[in-house]
Amino acid sequence: MSETKKVIPNLPIAEWFELERNMEIVARMSTEPVRAILTRNIQQEKESL
Repeated sequence: MSETKKVIPNLPIAEWFELERNMEIVARMSTEPVRAILTRNIQQEKESL
């Protein structure tokens, strides 16, 4: 948490909550299918190198 505060200093509390809620939504959205697609894209990039 201290790491994040270094990156984003002086952020109002309301924005922190907003940020956390957005992260939660993103985390909920990145279910298995999304992860599988991302993983496959990464694999393809590695193979093309």
